Amino acid sequence: MAFSWQLLSILLFLSAAAALGAAEAESPSRRFADRSISSSDGPPVLLDFDASFRFSSRVAWTFGQAMFRVPWSRLSCSTGADSRHALGGSAFFEQGWSISPNPRRYGVMACYTFGGEFNRGTYVPFSTRRADQYPWWRLDVGSWSAGAAAGWIHADATERAARRDAASTLDALRLEAWAGAGAFIVHVEGGAALNIPFATGSKTGFELRAKLSIGRPFLPVGIVVGYWYIGTGRIAGHHATLGLEFDL
Repeated sequence: MAFSWQLLSILLFLSAAAALGAAEAESPSRRFADRSISSSDGPPVLLDFDASFRFSSRVAWTFGQAMFRVPWSRLSCSTGADSRHALGGSAFFEQGWSISPNPRRYGVMACYTFGGEFNRGTYVPFSTRRADQYPWWRLDVGSWSAGAAAGWIHADATERAARRDAASTLDALRLEAWAGAGAFIVHVEGGAALNIPFATGSKTGFELRAKLSIGRPFLPVGIVVGYWYIGTGRIAGHHATLGLEFDL
Protein backbone atom coordinates (compact mmCIF):
# COMPACT_ATOMS: atom_id res chain seq x y z
CA MET A 1 0.00 0.00 0.00
CA ALA A 2 2.95 2.32 0.68
CA PHE A 3 3.98 1.97 -2.98
CA SER A 4 0.46 2.92 -4.06
CA TRP A 5 0.58 6.14 -2.09
CA GLN A 6 4.06 6.92 -3.40
CA LEU A 7 2.99 6.61 -7.03
CA LEU A 8 -0.26 8.48 -6.39
CA SER A 9 1.86 11.30 -4.97
CA ILE A 10 4.01 11.29 -8.13
CA LEU A 11 0.93 11.47 -10.38
CA LEU A 12 -0.59 14.30 -8.34
CA PHE A 13 2.70 16.21 -8.33
CA LEU A 14 3.15 15.91 -12.10
CA SER A 15 -0.44 16.96 -12.73
CA ALA A 16 -0.36 19.89 -10.32
CA ALA A 17 3.02 21.18 -11.53
CA ALA A 18 2.00 21.05 -15.18
CA ALA A 19 -1.39 22.61 -14.54
CA LEU A 20 0.09 25.44 -12.47
CA GLY A 21 2.71 26.10 -15.13
CA ALA A 22 0.04 26.25 -17.80
CA ALA A 23 -2.19 28.53 -15.75
CA GLU A 24 0.69 30.91 -15.02
CA ALA A 25 1.79 31.00 -18.63
CA GLU A 26 -1.75 31.66 -19.81
CA SER A 27 -2.83 34.12 -17.11
CA PRO A 28 -4.46 37.34 -18.42
CA SER A 29 -1.46 39.42 -17.36
CA ARG A 30 1.00 37.29 -19.35
CA ARG A 31 -1.02 35.85 -22.22
CA PHE A 32 0.81 36.83 -25.37
CA ALA A 33 2.68 39.59 -23.52
CA ASP A 34 5.52 38.64 -25.83
CA ARG A 35 3.84 39.08 -29.21
CA SER A 36 6.62 37.06 -30.85
CA ILE A 37 4.99 33.92 -29.40
CA SER A 38 2.11 32.87 -31.64
CA SER A 39 -0.33 29.99 -31.84
CA SER A 40 2.03 28.21 -34.24
CA ASP A 41 4.60 27.99 -31.41
CA GLY A 42 2.18 25.90 -29.40
CA PRO A 43 0.92 25.89 -25.83
CA PRO A 44 3.40 26.15 -22.94
CA VAL A 45 2.62 22.55 -21.99
CA LEU A 46 0.61 19.60 -23.34
CA LEU A 47 -1.28 17.62 -20.69
CA ASP A 48 -2.58 14.07 -21.16
CA PHE A 49 -4.51 12.08 -18.56
CA ASP A 50 -5.71 8.49 -19.00
CA ALA A 51 -7.81 6.27 -16.73
CA SER A 52 -9.11 2.85 -17.75
CA PHE A 53 -10.41 -0.51 -16.63
CA ARG A 54 -8.76 -3.53 -18.27
CA PHE A 55 -10.16 -7.02 -17.96
CA SER A 56 -9.75 -10.60 -19.15
CA SER A 57 -11.12 -13.97 -18.09
CA ARG A 58 -8.39 -14.21 -15.41
CA VAL A 59 -7.56 -10.77 -14.09
CA ALA A 60 -8.94 -7.22 -14.00
CA TRP A 61 -6.84 -4.06 -13.86
CA THR A 62 -7.31 -0.41 -12.99
CA PHE A 63 -4.90 1.93 -14.79
CA GLY A 64 -3.98 5.61 -14.51
CA GLN A 65 -1.38 7.74 -16.30
CA ALA A 66 -0.42 11.41 -16.40
CA MET A 67 1.88 12.87 -19.08
CA PHE A 68 3.20 16.35 -19.69
CA ARG A 69 5.17 17.61 -22.70
CA VAL A 70 6.57 20.95 -23.78
CA PRO A 71 6.89 21.90 -27.48
CA TRP A 72 10.48 22.50 -28.61
CA SER A 73 9.62 26.06 -29.61
CA ARG A 74 8.86 26.78 -25.94
CA LEU A 75 11.79 24.80 -24.53
CA SER A 76 14.31 26.49 -26.80
CA CYS A 77 12.66 29.93 -26.49
CA SER A 78 13.21 30.15 -30.23
CA THR A 79 10.37 31.80 -32.12
CA GLY A 80 9.39 29.77 -35.16
CA ALA A 81 11.21 26.60 -34.05
CA ASP A 82 9.58 23.34 -35.11
CA SER A 83 6.87 22.96 -32.46
CA ARG A 84 5.95 19.49 -33.70
CA HIS A 85 8.79 18.20 -31.50
CA ALA A 86 8.05 17.92 -27.77
CA LEU A 87 9.84 16.58 -24.69
CA GLY A 88 8.33 15.60 -21.37
CA GLY A 89 7.68 12.87 -18.84
CA SER A 90 4.98 10.56 -17.56
CA ALA A 91 4.05 8.41 -14.57
CA PHE A 92 1.65 5.48 -14.48
CA PHE A 93 0.08 3.05 -12.03
CA GLU A 94 -1.68 -0.29 -12.63
CA GLN A 95 -3.41 -2.42 -10.00
CA GLY A 96 -4.55 -5.95 -10.75
CA TRP A 97 -7.45 -7.71 -9.07
CA SER A 98 -9.14 -11.12 -8.82
CA ILE A 99 -6.00 -13.29 -8.64
CA SER A 100 -3.91 -13.98 -5.55
CA PRO A 101 -1.55 -12.37 -4.87
CA ASN A 102 -2.86 -9.30 -6.68
CA PRO A 103 -0.28 -7.84 -9.12
CA ARG A 104 0.75 -4.19 -9.22
CA ARG A 105 2.95 -2.14 -11.58
CA TYR A 106 4.11 1.47 -11.62
CA GLY A 107 6.83 3.55 -13.22
CA VAL A 108 8.14 6.86 -14.52
CA MET A 109 9.47 7.67 -17.98
CA ALA A 110 10.94 10.45 -20.10
CA CYS A 111 9.30 10.85 -23.49
CA TYR A 112 9.69 12.44 -26.92
CA THR A 113 6.88 13.01 -29.43
CA PHE A 114 6.62 14.36 -32.95
CA GLY A 115 3.33 15.41 -34.49
CA GLY A 116 0.53 17.90 -34.94
CA GLU A 117 -1.32 17.78 -31.63
CA PHE A 118 -2.57 21.33 -31.12
CA ASN A 119 -4.59 23.88 -33.02
CA ARG A 120 -2.35 26.21 -35.03
CA GLY A 121 -5.20 28.53 -36.01
CA THR A 122 -6.70 31.45 -34.17
CA TYR A 123 -10.07 29.92 -33.34
CA VAL A 124 -11.53 26.53 -32.50
CA PRO A 125 -13.12 25.17 -35.72
CA PHE A 126 -16.77 26.12 -36.26
CA SER A 127 -16.76 28.53 -33.31
CA THR A 128 -15.67 31.98 -32.19
CA ARG A 129 -13.70 30.60 -29.23
CA ARG A 130 -9.97 31.37 -29.34
CA ALA A 131 -7.83 28.26 -29.78
CA ASP A 132 -4.71 29.76 -28.18
CA GLN A 133 -6.00 29.51 -24.61
CA TYR A 134 -6.41 26.65 -22.15
CA PRO A 135 -8.21 24.31 -22.34
CA TRP A 136 -8.85 24.83 -26.07
CA TRP A 137 -5.35 24.38 -27.52
CA ARG A 138 -5.87 20.68 -28.26
CA LEU A 139 -9.26 21.02 -30.01
CA ASP A 140 -9.00 20.59 -33.77
CA VAL A 141 -10.51 18.68 -36.70
CA GLY A 142 -7.40 16.52 -37.03
CA SER A 143 -4.32 15.38 -35.15
CA TRP A 144 -1.45 12.94 -35.53
CA SER A 145 1.62 11.98 -33.55
CA ALA A 146 4.29 9.38 -32.90
CA GLY A 147 6.36 9.02 -29.79
CA ALA A 148 8.82 7.04 -27.72
CA ALA A 149 9.54 6.79 -24.01
CA ALA A 150 12.14 5.21 -21.75
CA GLY A 151 12.21 4.81 -18.01
CA TRP A 152 11.82 2.55 -14.98
CA ILE A 153 9.05 0.13 -14.11
CA HIS A 154 8.54 -1.79 -10.85
CA ALA A 155 6.17 -4.76 -10.65
CA ASP A 156 4.94 -6.89 -7.76
CA ALA A 157 3.45 -10.37 -8.16
CA THR A 158 3.58 -10.28 -11.95
CA GLU A 159 6.19 -12.99 -12.53
CA ARG A 160 5.93 -16.72 -11.97
CA ALA A 161 7.72 -17.47 -8.73
CA ALA A 162 9.39 -20.70 -7.65
CA ARG A 163 6.89 -21.13 -4.80
CA ARG A 164 3.16 -20.82 -5.24
CA ASP A 165 2.87 -18.39 -2.33
CA ALA A 166 5.79 -16.22 -3.45
CA ALA A 167 5.12 -12.76 -4.87
CA SER A 168 7.85 -12.25 -7.45
CA THR A 169 8.99 -8.66 -8.00
CA LEU A 170 10.57 -7.07 -11.04
CA ASP A 171 12.52 -3.89 -11.73
CA ALA A 172 13.16 -3.21 -15.39
CA LEU A 173 14.02 -0.70 -18.08
CA ARG A 174 10.79 0.08 -19.92
CA LEU A 175 10.85 1.15 -23.57
CA GLU A 176 7.68 2.28 -25.35
CA ALA A 177 6.76 3.44 -28.85
CA TRP A 178 3.40 4.50 -30.25
CA ALA A 179 1.70 6.28 -33.13
CA GLY A 180 -1.82 7.58 -33.70
CA ALA A 181 -4.04 9.85 -35.76
CA GLY A 182 -7.55 11.23 -35.55
CA ALA A 183 -10.17 13.28 -37.37
CA PHE A 184 -13.18 15.04 -35.83
CA ILE A 185 -14.34 12.69 -33.02
CA VAL A 186 -12.47 9.49 -33.92
CA HIS A 187 -8.87 8.85 -32.92
CA VAL A 188 -6.92 5.58 -33.24
CA GLU A 189 -3.59 4.67 -31.69
CA GLY A 190 -1.32 1.64 -31.47
CA GLY A 191 1.80 0.95 -29.48
CA ALA A 192 4.27 -1.58 -28.10
CA ALA A 193 6.49 -1.84 -25.03
CA LEU A 194 9.46 -3.85 -23.79
CA ASN A 195 10.37 -4.44 -20.14
CA ILE A 196 14.07 -5.38 -19.93
CA PRO A 197 14.82 -6.69 -16.39
CA PHE A 198 17.80 -5.34 -14.47
CA ALA A 199 18.33 -8.75 -12.84
CA THR A 200 20.08 -11.39 -14.92
CA GLY A 201 18.16 -14.52 -15.75
CA SER A 202 14.75 -12.83 -16.00
CA LYS A 203 12.82 -12.80 -19.24
CA THR A 204 12.23 -9.63 -21.25
CA GLY A 205 8.52 -8.85 -21.29
CA PHE A 206 6.64 -7.37 -24.21
CA GLU A 207 3.25 -5.73 -24.62
CA LEU A 208 1.01 -4.62 -27.47
CA ARG A 209 -1.88 -2.20 -27.26
CA ALA A 210 -4.44 -0.50 -29.49
CA LYS A 211 -7.20 1.96 -28.70
CA LEU A 212 -10.07 3.82 -30.30
CA SER A 213 -11.10 7.13 -28.76
CA ILE A 214 -14.55 8.60 -29.41
CA GLY A 215 -14.51 12.37 -28.87
CA ARG A 216 -10.92 13.27 -29.66
CA PRO A 217 -9.48 15.38 -31.24
CA PHE A 218 -12.45 17.74 -31.56
CA LEU A 219 -13.39 17.46 -27.86
CA PRO A 220 -11.06 17.65 -24.83
CA VAL A 221 -12.29 14.27 -23.55
CA GLY A 222 -12.65 10.91 -25.25
CA ILE A 223 -14.27 7.58 -24.39
CA VAL A 224 -11.71 4.85 -25.00
CA VAL A 225 -12.18 1.23 -26.00
CA GLY A 226 -9.17 -0.90 -26.76
CA TYR A 227 -7.02 -3.99 -26.58
CA TRP A 228 -3.99 -4.83 -24.42
CA TYR A 229 -1.76 -7.89 -24.70
CA ILE A 230 0.93 -8.99 -22.23
CA GLY A 231 3.28 -11.67 -23.49
CA THR A 232 5.03 -12.98 -20.36
CA GLY A 233 4.59 -13.71 -16.66
CA ARG A 234 1.62 -14.81 -14.62
CA ILE A 235 -0.38 -11.84 -15.95
CA ALA A 236 0.12 -12.81 -19.61
CA GLY A 237 -2.92 -12.75 -21.85
CA HIS A 238 -5.38 -10.73 -23.89
CA HIS A 239 -7.33 -7.90 -22.25
CA ALA A 240 -10.11 -5.53 -23.29
CA THR A 241 -9.96 -1.92 -22.10
CA LEU A 242 -12.58 0.72 -21.37
CA GLY A 243 -11.78 4.18 -20.09
CA LEU A 244 -11.51 7.95 -20.49
CA GLU A 245 -8.79 10.28 -21.73
CA PHE A 246 -8.37 14.03 -21.25
CA ASP A 247 -6.03 16.05 -23.47
CA LEU A 248 -5.46 19.70 -22.62
